[in-house]
Amino acid sequence: MSAHVRTIVVALAAAWSSGCVQFTWTNAHRGRPLGAERVEWALDARPDLTTALAELGAPHVVRRVEGPDDSDLGTELLWVWRRAEGFNLSGSVPFDNGGSASVQFGQSNTDFEGLRLAFDANGLFVRGTSGVVAREEPGLDLPL
Repeated sequence: MSAHVRTIVVALAAAWSSGCVQFTWTNAHRGRPLGAERVEWALDARPDLTTALAELGAPHVVRRVEGPDDSDLGTELLWVWRRAEGFNLSGSVPFDNGGSASVQFGQSNTDFEGLRLAFDANGLFVRGTSGVVAREEPGLDLPL
């Protein structure tokens, strides 16, 4: 190892151990994720409305789907949870006269994920999707 590399490694280790450099990682879920197995079951089994509610519990959003003449075409259910992850890297350098300089860099990503199931007027499965849900989803007013 060259002298320059050794000096850099020692300086970084000293800064890290003194608390001048900090790194944090966040990975959190809000709401109750259904889990990959249950989502896969719902999409593969194509359950009727009663079975879906019994297996998955209460959805966050229930929407009546209407036809062009206001006839009842069915029901759409949406289960939602939030996934937040990110990192933060910060560093500070103290000066001899009591001051300090600091720099901070971070990035975070928050997505609403969900399962959407649609049923006809008789409660039979019509379609199902899973994945990222738009924050502007009608009826989605969650304290997540």
